[in-house]
Amino acid sequence: MNTTEPAHYVLLVTRFLDRLIEEQGHYLFMGFAFCCFVVIAWIFMRPRRRRSHRVSHSTVVVLPLVRPPEREPEWDWTRGEL
Repeated sequence: MNTTEPAHYVLLVTRFLDRLIEEQGHYLFMGFAFCCFVVIAWIFMRPRRRRSHRVSHSTVVVLPLVRPPEREPEWDWTRGEL
């Protein structure tokens, strides 16, 4: 079956990765965990670069994209009860 369809190659790679994870998943997990520890150690151990003490001011504006749902108030201020 010799085809040049991209979907065919995606299917082959997906099946290979599925089989690899199924058979060797625990070794992959331990390898990735070890790599993460090495990267975290490198980040903390590398020398810091000295920067000049320039302070740049920036403004952050957070805009809600949706309206929050309406709900009943937990406290009725008019009667003083829950």
